[in-house]
Order: sequence, then C-alpha cells, then structure tokens
Amino acid sequence: MNKLTPDTGLEDEIQELYILAGQWMKDVCFMEDEIRFFNNILCKYNNAELTPDMMIKKEEFEQEVSKQAKKIDSLKSDIPAFLVFLKPFVGNEKEAMNLHFIEKYSELASGLTEAMNALKATKNKLFTYAERIMASGKIIPVLKDN
Repeated sequence: MNKLTPDTGLEDEIQELYILAGQWMKDVCFMEDEIRFFNNILCKYNNAELTPDMMIKKEEFEQEVSKQAKKIDSLKSDIPAFLVFLKPFVGNEKEAMNLHFIEKYSELASGLTEAMNALKATKNKLFTYAERIMASGKIIPVLKDN
C-alpha cells in the first residue's frame, strides 16, 4: 500500500489565499474611506449656488457613489463568508476541492477589482467636477465639521 505525500505546495497556496482574503478586508475598509471622502466632497457645495448642469452632475455622482457603496457593503459581507468557506481547506481537516472553490475565488477577486477600478474612475471624474466648480469663481466650498 502506497501512502500519498501531502501536497505542501498546495497547502501553502491555500494559506496564502487565506491571508490574501484577510487583506481584501483592508481593501474594503479603504474603499469605504473613499466613499466617505466622495460624500464629503459632494456635501461641501451649496446646492443653491450650483448651476443647473452642475446640480444634475452632482445628483449623478450621488447615485454613482450610492451604487458603489452598496457594492462595497456586499463585498464586506462576502469576504468573511469566503474565509469561512476557505477554512476547511486550511490545516488538518482537508476537504476535497472542486470547481466551486475556483468560482468563489474568481467572483470575489473580480468583484474587488471592479469596485477598485470604479472608485478610481469616480475619483477622477469627481475631482474634475470639483475643479470646474471652483474654477467658476462663484462657489467656495462650505467647510463642515464631520
């Protein structure tokens, strides 16, 4: 009877994946900070002083930021669920891997990448919007204590 030696390379990869998933939570916290920052920028301008096209753009940003916040909230709950899913593959209590494992990882990783890219695009557009408002010379941001 032949004994199969454990695949230590695979075990190392699974442990690294577990650590990576923990890092994803830090990424989500960063994205939440970005959303707060975006909302602060949007709140700093008095609506009465915005032109109609600037108001429309502000409303579009508010909707976009709200949509991104919902996606981030979803990721925030999906990552701990993935860590729970991953736990049986780490340590002594090995569980057989299947395609579902790869699907869960890929879905989560692509969701994080998409969320980060969307935040980056929103930040660029929002900065352009804020610069345009300030360049008009009429509007000065209202400083609020948050």
